[in-house]
Amino acid sequence: MGRATFLVLATILAAGCVSALTRVEIMLSARDLPDYDICCSSPVLPPDGYAVVYFAPSNLDDYFEEGTTTILSNNNNPNWPEVFSFNVAEGNTTARLRAVLWDSDVDDDDYMGSAEINIADIISAFGHSVTRSLQGAPKGDGKVVVTARVNGTLVHVPVDSGFRHARHLNYKSLNTRT
Repeated sequence: MGRATFLVLATILAAGCVSALTRVEIMLSARDLPDYDICCSSPVLPPDGYAVVYFAPSNLDDYFEEGTTTILSNNNNPNWPEVFSFNVAEGNTTARLRAVLWDSDVDDDDYMGSAEINIADIISAFGHSVTRSLQGAPKGDGKVVVTARVNGTLVHVPVDSGFRHARHLNYKSLNTRT
């Protein structure tokens, strides 16, 4: 990007005509989940865990369900393969992620706990990895590990503006550590 183009874009951003968005991709795993399943004559077995992921754009907004991971059977330390993506306004310090963990059962699924994490904490964490203890876990401790990829900054142009195209800037977010 040429210097003149960058200066024009910086002026437009400063004027508030467009906003910068950081693309954050979230991957979930859990550690030390307690055993949940009782089967046959054997002792309690590891859970068949899955997570439901929710996102709130700010501390004033309600959570929106973003999706559910696959069920990983008999695993106290699952690493779910799904990637959940969010666009977060540059400088937004109040966007939040909530992961609710469940043990899948034939009849009713068992609640294993939840964790809430501020997206800014994930972006600013070294290696973009944050671990939180499960809250409300009925059978003991467990942890959620959120790992993120921060893919740079996008310029978002409102639909009603006079600009026709949004451009991807070829630099990483200022919050990104490399």
